[in-house]
Amino acid sequence: MFVRCLVLFFFILGGLQASSGNSNCHSISRLSNTYGLFIEKQLEAGEVILNDIQAKQLGDASNYSVQAGGKRIRPLLAIIMAEYYSVPVDEIKPVIRGLEFLHTSSLIFDDLPAQDNAVLRRSRTCLHLQCQSEALAQLSGINLILKSLGELGALRPYFLAERILDLNAYWAESAQILSVGQWKDLSVRDRRDLDYFWELIHLKTGVAIEASLLSIPILVGAPSREKDQLKDLAKHLGRMFQLKDDLLDVIGDETKTGKQMGIDEKNNRLTAVSVLGLNGAEAQLLKEQDQSLKILQKLDRPIPALEGLIDWLLKRTN
Repeated sequence: MFVRCLVLFFFILGGLQASSGNSNCHSISRLSNTYGLFIEKQLEAGEVILNDIQAKQLGDASNYSVQAGGKRIRPLLAIIMAEYYSVPVDEIKPVIRGLEFLHTSSLIFDDLPAQDNAVLRRSRTCLHLQCQSEALAQLSGINLILKSLGELGALRPYFLAERILDLNAYWAESAQILSVGQWKDLSVRDRRDLDYFWELIHLKTGVAIEASLLSIPILVGAPSREKDQLKDLAKHLGRMFQLKDDLLDVIGDETKTGKQMGIDEKNNRLTAVSVLGLNGAEAQLLKEQDQSLKILQKLDRPIPALEGLIDWLLKRTN
């Protein structure tokens, strides 16, 4: 568990060494330092406790993927928004767990032979290979989706019931959209235009980023104008994240990314590099950074940690 905590603490620091003098970078590093162990403890608290042998196998398989470390960006985004709206972080523990459960379920499905046919995830053997069962991996993904929605019931002491129901419906819809995005990516191979690429990014990446930014605003009843601004920000953050992922698949270091290199090209997937070329993808990444910062400036109050996160998205190596 200590190792996983260090992963979370250093993933941002490593990506921001070149800009360590930036106060916003210090802000995001402070959050990572402060909440790294906290997030990992919440994920342990969210373990599936089951009694018979087969149920334990399902729980162990689910936990194998959840506790494999990773960047934990989605829980961190929720914490940033909790601070922005002055919500005690202890009150959003179910959101932290649920977001990471939902995200991890999508990774399990992505790695399956019928989809990306991956071998490595987060520098570990992919779940379906680790447990030597595609069926168990699939059921673990389903288990984590249901677990994520089940977490929201624990928010009742702190938030209005109708807002919790709104969040539950929103998460369920987000999970459906993620599924549609993945199927589009797998089934439509004759489109190589930029408009379709942006659509895929929104469906596969932007929606999950949006859920991380909007969960707390939904719970506190934030004004529609603020939620619309955050949705717009999520669109550009999702683009930044996917653009960088696609670049790292070509020019990254497998020891840092924790994933196989060149898997997108091998699977003939639509990527930023295949649409824009290497130089074009790098230029577009800078444009999305600029758009993200402009949206942040329109918010009623500054969010230095998000500015630091945008800088990390640009410079990350994993």
